[in-house]
Amino acid sequence: MACIARRRGRWVVDFRDQEGVRRWESYRTRDEAKAALERRLGQVRKSTYTSPTQLPTLADVADGWLASKADRRPSTRATWENHVHVHVIPRLGSLRVDQVTVRDVEERLRNQLRGKLAARTVNAILTTLTSVYDYAERCGYVERNPARLAERLRGDTAEQSDGAAGEREVDPRDVPSPDEIKRLLVAAEPGWHRTYLLTAAVTGARSGELLALAWPDVDLDAGTIAIRRAATWARTREDRDAGRTGARYYNPKTRHSHRTVEAPPELVSALRRWKLACPSSTTGLVFPKADGSPMHRKTLADQALHPAQKRADLRHFGVHMLRHFFASELIRQGYPPTEVAARLGHSSPAVTMTVYARWYSTAKSDAVTSLAKMLCAEA
Repeated sequence: MACIARRRGRWVVDFRDQEGVRRWESYRTRDEAKAALERRLGQVRKSTYTSPTQLPTLADVADGWLASKADRRPSTRATWENHVHVHVIPRLGSLRVDQVTVRDVEERLRNQLRGKLAARTVNAILTTLTSVYDYAERCGYVERNPARLAERLRGDTAEQSDGAAGEREVDPRDVPSPDEIKRLLVAAEPGWHRTYLLTAAVTGARSGELLALAWPDVDLDAGTIAIRRAATWARTREDRDAGRTGARYYNPKTRHSHRTVEAPPELVSALRRWKLACPSSTTGLVFPKADGSPMHRKTLADQALHPAQKRADLRHFGVHMLRHFFASELIRQGYPPTEVAARLGHSSPAVTMTVYARWYSTAKSDAVTSLAKMLCAEA
């Protein structure tokens, strides 16, 4: 029969598991022992009790969690694998999964990475570890999640709803101005260089979405572009072991990323000209390489963006800044968050307002003045 007894200055929990095997566990206080006995008896009733000596290491649990995510996008899985195999397992992986404490997470992982990586990257690793422990809880290995309780570093806000890595809150100083974008387009070489940069700047589409774009999804007569997929070159450990190379196509980042965006007349004209010169490809890509194969984002930056920046004497910024330019201009022109989110393919307007918080915090309108005039107007 289960009981609690005091032995050698410790409170001992004595019970039998679902197999009838007698078990003992010791605790510092009677309250801890009483709570533990209630948990253990509950596990025995559900046949979920596992002896601590039979529990796996954190490394084994993390590998099991990764295996359970085999259906996720390769780019997301590659990020998680980096978090787990490069950062978590070398520091905590040898510990039994139930022995990792909040202090271990903070001192052996977070604090060791502080200063070596950006705060948002460290916090992303902690978020991955939190998911690993959520999996451990579902498996019955642990009863609390030390990674969830660990304090995060102060740093940039991530766009958690759109992915593991997400898009951090954007600093307006990093985003190119309309004048800079005009100079960039003038300096870009005619053809796919200028057409791609213009398409990115006036649609706000992600580079992966545009590099996967096919002509059947471009309706030049209607002036619309359907975003239906995204290209990725990310490789998981399994991909590298199997020697898999080249681009692969997947659904866009979220279900909201499936969208149809407007192509203004200037862009339609540019796309019509480019279509005549576009190299043929088996999948009808809009922006392929000269041999018709998918173009890598690095190739795009090295051959189109950076040379144009140099010719225009512009500061350096990445391809993704064209998306931020598009969003910031919509906000400046007074478009509501719901419309900006829909055009960007964000999971919700809340994501948009988080990523572009600094634009919304400084947005001005005459709404209050108009309201006062309406209320005080003479009948």
